[in-house]
Amino acid sequence: MSLLEKRKSSPRRVLLIGVLLGSWLGVSCARPRPAIRNVLLISIDTLRADHLSSYGFPRRTTPNIDAVAREGVLFENAYSPVPATLPAHSSMLTGTLPPFHGLRDNLHERLSDSSLTLAELLKAKGLATAAVVSSFVLDRRFKLDQGFDSYDDRFEAVHKVGDLSERKGDETTARATAWLTAHASQPFFLFVHYYDPHDPYEPPEPYASQWAGDLYSGEVAFADRALGQVLERLKELRLYDETLIVITSDHGEMLGEHGELTHGFFVYEGALKVPLVFKVPGAKTAPRRVEQAVSLIDIVPTVAALLGVPAPQQSQGLDLSPLLSGGSGVPGRPLYAETITPARYYGAGSLLAVIVDGWKYIETTRPELYDLRRDPGETVNLVHERESRADVLGKELKHLVTTAVQAARPAEAAVLDEDARQRLAALGYLNRGASGPELSFDRSKEDPKDLIAFFRSDQRLSKLVDDKKYAEAKALCETMLRQRPGFADCHLQMSRIAAKQGNLAAALLAARKAAELSPDSEPARLQLAGLALAHFNLGRTAKQQGQLDEAVREYRLALAIDPRLAAAHNSLGSILGSQGRVSEATQHFREAVRVEPNNAEAHNNLGLALRLTGKADEALVQLRAALTLRSDWTAPMSEIAWTLATHPDPKLRDPAEAVRLAERAAELTGRRDPVVLDTLAAAYAGAGDWPRAATTAEAALALAAGRPRNVTDEIGQRLALYRRKQPYREPAGVPAR
Repeated sequence: MSLLEKRKSSPRRVLLIGVLLGSWLGVSCARPRPAIRNVLLISIDTLRADHLSSYGFPRRTTPNIDAVAREGVLFENAYSPVPATLPAHSSMLTGTLPPFHGLRDNLHERLSDSSLTLAELLKAKGLATAAVVSSFVLDRRFKLDQGFDSYDDRFEAVHKVGDLSERKGDETTARATAWLTAHASQPFFLFVHYYDPHDPYEPPEPYASQWAGDLYSGEVAFADRALGQVLERLKELRLYDETLIVITSDHGEMLGEHGELTHGFFVYEGALKVPLVFKVPGAKTAPRRVEQAVSLIDIVPTVAALLGVPAPQQSQGLDLSPLLSGGSGVPGRPLYAETITPARYYGAGSLLAVIVDGWKYIETTRPELYDLRRDPGETVNLVHERESRADVLGKELKHLVTTAVQAARPAEAAVLDEDARQRLAALGYLNRGASGPELSFDRSKEDPKDLIAFFRSDQRLSKLVDDKKYAEAKALCETMLRQRPGFADCHLQMSRIAAKQGNLAAALLAARKAAELSPDSEPARLQLAGLALAHFNLGRTAKQQGQLDEAVREYRLALAIDPRLAAAHNSLGSILGSQGRVSEATQHFREAVRVEPNNAEAHNNLGLALRLTGKADEALVQLRAALTLRSDWTAPMSEIAWTLATHPDPKLRDPAEAVRLAERAAELTGRRDPVVLDTLAAAYAGAGDWPRAATTAEAALALAAGRPRNVTDEIGQRLALYRRKQPYREPAGVPAR
């Protein structure tokens, strides 16, 4: 959906089009524009404000952020509207609250195409836009990539064994500084996301040693160093003085306060208060500290104002630019925060909060009221002593929720394949289904305060299973089931353990027990999926051991239980294809694509299967879909180029496009893949560039040494053609390669 189409999606945006066009075409010439050429937005995940030295932390954790603060404006009381990465960043980049944009946790929704992001706003102004993110939680499948010319969410270094869920700050910095260097000649908006302070806390040396007793702060210090290197590159490129810099976080970390170790369950200060620092080029009033409470949703309208762009009408934040210039013309207003984790995980009540004039009110079964100025640790609940204030704030909260819900965008479901679920689980996110209305003011439900110990056990259980500490996990499950006999997920975890241990009978028994406990709810669907996953996991183990017939049997059992398990369709299709049963494999790949349209691997496999059956035009459609979903994946890139260069039908051939794709694939593989170089040689030949075709084929032949003889023979035969200035054409029908 284009920017114009997004604005047409609501009557209010029709008016906005004219305003935007008028501003960008010079109608607002009378309005002085700040000397801002570029925008750099840096978000350090899970960074609570009071762990920055500029916010009063006793040790020097953040010298680079502190230096920016000394040149700019530091907001002492900045709040996230939700202590969860994906919804908080959605608010940060759209200027809207979670009930409006519809993302409530890290698992189930993706940003609607109708949402207008800061990247779209600045791209329309003519800025080059790019993002470098450091966690799978912000993967493009969740649609935060809207408006970014480049969205770097493909990680090079493997931080966790067998998992690409997170990249460390040094790799993030390397990618960000490389982009800055390549785009220094044009105005830009760069969004850089660091994930390092997130649990588990594993700072590299020397930070691990220097902060041995406080590894969380060590992660903060490491992230600050990485951030400082981006700022240093700006200075080296002479762009620092003309760049608007915004440094913030999506949420904080509880670190054991109120019984919560990490974040996501409660809405106390440790999880909601974040740093917020603006460095505005040419600002006369810096440095400055602002006490007024502000929100992450204020970033979009503030950046828009500073660049002379009207803020989108959907924005629910306030323009803070008067505060940045030393004024006080920004009215205070109630700030909203929420977490639906207790509702989605356990069927308890959600926690909804409002912050007004130093007071916080939390709506729950037993409501809470805190005087944040006198009691920043929220240790004394004043809801009974200050009933009238609690009543006023409760009504204000209901008004905020009602207003946001009435204007809300319908949430789009996020389609997660098995790989996505595993990556999120590796990051500590429990996969639960929705459990009913999460914004209801229902005091009959269980109070989340009574569940925090159980929540910690639940998190520990997932970690034990991930770490293959199955005996401890089983013992913990038994304890948890004594506390909550109807907690089906314990049985599901027992099923997963049994499946991983190869005990199919126990796996089936535990999974059926889980389904019996919750047959009609969304968790029941996940539990039935867990039964299928038990078979799928056994099938995957059998495949790894070379027992292909056993793997096929297990995959078929998995699909008999859950026909929508795309991973099983994909894996089964791969085995069938390798056995020459291409037609049957194609059916499974088609089903995988139908169930998970964003499954790049399934699109790629379907494209290869179609190509093997001579359906080159359909194959190209699927291979291009895979490449769209993973723009730097060389496998479909090379296959597309091969077809465009060698297909016997001239209607399908496109030598110029073949050369472009093959050269890109060769660049990404460092010119070390003989298959890719074979493709590139064929593309050069198709374009009539015989010298490069021959030299490239020679390089491919040299790299292919040691591979099966038929591979080297085929490359050698093609090389002979190129030397005679003849292109290679695949035989009609089934392709040779």
